[in-house]
Amino acid sequence: MSQKMFRLEGKKILSLFLTVFLCVCLIQVKQVASALTLKQKNGQPVTAIGQLVDFVGTCGFSGIGTPPEHQQDQTDTWMVVKINGGQAIIIKQNPIAVQMYNKAGERLAIYANSDIKQTVSRWWSVACSQRIDGIPAQNYALPVRLNGENQCNPFRFCIADQRKYETTVDSNPQNTTKAFVLSAIDAKSNPEGSNYYVDAGEVAWTSFVSGFSQSDSQYPNITWLRSPLLDSNRAAHIGGGAGDVGGNDGSLLNLALRPACWINI
Repeated sequence: MSQKMFRLEGKKILSLFLTVFLCVCLIQVKQVASALTLKQKNGQPVTAIGQLVDFVGTCGFSGIGTPPEHQQDQTDTWMVVKINGGQAIIIKQNPIAVQMYNKAGERLAIYANSDIKQTVSRWWSVACSQRIDGIPAQNYALPVRLNGENQCNPFRFCIADQRKYETTVDSNPQNTTKAFVLSAIDAKSNPEGSNYYVDAGEVAWTSFVSGFSQSDSQYPNITWLRSPLLDSNRAAHIGGGAGDVGGNDGSLLNLALRPACWINI
């Protein structure tokens, strides 16, 4: 075979190899894109706030006061609490911990320095390695910016103040996270007055946390929020009875820590 023929055959083989390689890559990308679309528990697309979805669980994480029956969960139920276009915030049903917002010091309700942020970070470092439909959970959660993370100024329940603590999806990897604690504005889009209820509604929220009853000084049915309330020591929470938002001193009560994530739907 002449050198010219040899080079021609080599080019054909290389071209065929590249074509097959690109086809395989495109198929894999298509599969990943499909797998990264979250579905509700019955397998249908997520379309409304309050729907329940299956996502990654505690995967053996034993947090402070984590209910024993949930310490080895591999998957878990999450609720859709906000929808923005093709993206949604979901919040975990089974708490990863029942603990104080922060145990000691001044200005306890600064989320950036809080014990609850540290717990969420430790939990996510384990949970993100779990796989959903063959894809790592890390690939599902979108990077978000936690606005107001370092702020701790007294505020009222009004939109102008709450907006300071709203999470926003941000593709810039700097200063972003994937698992976080909801702020009050994340849980309720249009807050007014001294008390208000989460967007998912009283009935849906009460059902969501009804399996976690109070025991001694532990309140696993009441959920910490990221934004502070009234003064630098008081953080907001979602009550267990009806999904109402109030607040407590961050160094006094052990409330449930339920992580949240932004997800493509």
